[in-house]
Amino acid sequence: MAALALLLVVHRRKINRSKKRLGEIERLTDRYRKEIDELSLSKDENERKIGSLSRKLDTLREQRAAIIGLGQRRYEEIIGGGNTAEWKKADFEAAVEYGRTLMPDDIAAIEKSHRRLTPYNTFFLMLPLAGLTDSDIQRAMNMTAGAVRTMKYRLRRSPLNSPRGGA
Repeated sequence: MAALALLLVVHRRKINRSKKRLGEIERLTDRYRKEIDELSLSKDENERKIGSLSRKLDTLREQRAAIIGLGQRRYEEIIGGGNTAEWKKADFEAAVEYGRTLMPDDIAAIEKSHRRLTPYNTFFLMLPLAGLTDSDIQRAMNMTAGAVRTMKYRLRRSPLNSPRGGA
């Protein structure tokens, strides 16, 4: 009888140990499945976010390419003998952006050395760097010779290091 009781106790311990292991395995399985489901959801969400951001980047690249293209046409128009009589602010901005692709260090130096430059002023300062003479600048900017001298004087007075802090 004692042997039978001992056998029964040993058998129940094995069953309990097996149940514990199976319970632990099942609990871990459920936990891992939940993690997989969460990761799948976040993966889908992340893929959607990545796709959305990629589309936004493509749109921005297209917009930048359009601006640079307009700037190139405007810049070449001036170099070819045209003028800025009918240009709008966006045309000057585009030409300056195109200038940044041609001479990035020079444009950065212009912007760094002056306060509050408008796109018009930046373009004006960019023209001598493009090889235009004062008479070419006068023609291109549709100005008189006196207006070119005045613009140069005003821009010379407005650098960051001027004693009055700019005009």
